[in-house]
Amino acid sequence: MKKTMWGGRFKEAQHDYFKTINDSIDDDKFLAIWDIKTSLAHAKCLLEAEIIDQSAYQSIVSGLNEISVQFATNSLQPQPCDEDIHMWIERLLTEKIGTAGKKLHTGRSRNDQVATTIKLWLKDAYGEHLKQLKALIEALVKLSKEQIDTLMPGCTHLQIAQPISFAFYLTGYAYKLKRDYQKGCELFAHLDTCPLGSGALAGSNYPLSRELSQSELGFANICYHAMDAISDRDYIADYLYFGNLIVTHLSQMSEDFIIWQSPNYKYITLSDAFTSGSSLMPQKKNPDALELIRGKAAVMNSRLNGMFSIVKGLPMSYNKDLQEDKRLVYSAYQDLTNILAIMPHIIETTHYHADAMKAALKHSYSNATSLADTLVMKGVPFREAHHIAGQLVAKAIEEGKELYELDLAELKIYCPSIDEHIRQSTQYYKTIENKKTLGSTNKKDVLFMIEDLDKWLKSIEKDHVIGKQDKQLTMV
Repeated sequence: MKKTMWGGRFKEAQHDYFKTINDSIDDDKFLAIWDIKTSLAHAKCLLEAEIIDQSAYQSIVSGLNEISVQFATNSLQPQPCDEDIHMWIERLLTEKIGTAGKKLHTGRSRNDQVATTIKLWLKDAYGEHLKQLKALIEALVKLSKEQIDTLMPGCTHLQIAQPISFAFYLTGYAYKLKRDYQKGCELFAHLDTCPLGSGALAGSNYPLSRELSQSELGFANICYHAMDAISDRDYIADYLYFGNLIVTHLSQMSEDFIIWQSPNYKYITLSDAFTSGSSLMPQKKNPDALELIRGKAAVMNSRLNGMFSIVKGLPMSYNKDLQEDKRLVYSAYQDLTNILAIMPHIIETTHYHADAMKAALKHSYSNATSLADTLVMKGVPFREAHHIAGQLVAKAIEEGKELYELDLAELKIYCPSIDEHIRQSTQYYKTIENKKTLGSTNKKDVLFMIEDLDKWLKSIEKDHVIGKQDKQLTMV
């Protein structure tokens, strides 16, 4: 039987079928650099507690740093005995420095080791995604400034409802993504707690300084309860939720763009760089990049549901089911990174057809609400005004005219209060100007929103530390 690092009490070798599902090296090797950081901090704690001497500590540090360089250059390959990233690194270290390498795991379990390592990795992942989110919001704000005077239909139920500006639409998504950014900062703060030193579940028999682990690894706080620290996977679910929010919002935007680039709309023309053709039909230009984003949103959602399904029936403490979290979280990271990288380029390279957007308002009668509201302001009860506006829409449809093209004398038949001012107020651009409430599609409000987003972007531009907390030791 080939010797394993935990095999002292076993007389039989693992069955090959079991080894196939037990080994996780293909799923967790992405954690190599962060696992080495965890081990370097643990070695420092062992030295401080006088469990290893300075010579052993220096050998461990030197060996781990050399292995880190090898991982960074992709010059290492796991062996069949390396069931996970932790065992792989420990084997490499022991082969490199001998007996000192066998001392590294003293006072530590893979349970607190993996929880610490994946949290370190997630901290970097959040930082990367927040930078990407900022770039995407900036692209939307820039386009909003360019499209401030572009009119388009605003829809409910995919039916034309009221006129809006394209900038109003764009800033709506900018605010959604701003909330996603803020949610990421909140979740980062919950993540930023150090499990190292919790052991298998009950703490360590060695006087290891958890404060030193926290400080060395740059965590804001310590996970105080050992069993909670090693069993907790809230931070995985939080990250998957964070990714779900972002990709769901971008899936919705993708759906809009897919519809708008179709021959029935022609609001936009997507760049060739983000479309593809048909193997049969030469004329086709398919919005595949946007469709893939929409599809990946469904997969992202399944990962979150999968994580909840894994943990919902687990008894307290560590269980091997949790090994599946790496596969879920890393595939989510890859998809989220790629989607956030591609979306600003799609926004920047798409051609936007203002004439087509404005033309879609023609004979839409989306100005009828504005007409009814104007009548109310003249003293007509709302229900009566609503009915009159509906009658006038029917009349305009019958004559093939816009509301503002109907003869004033005809309008007065339906309501004597209608005058030339009211008739002209049904011009589509006027209905936008008529909006009075804060946050409306009125140009003044949209310009304020753009300014508000600009100020916020500048506020996070310089020396922004996500999840920044008091440096004093806090137990949570």
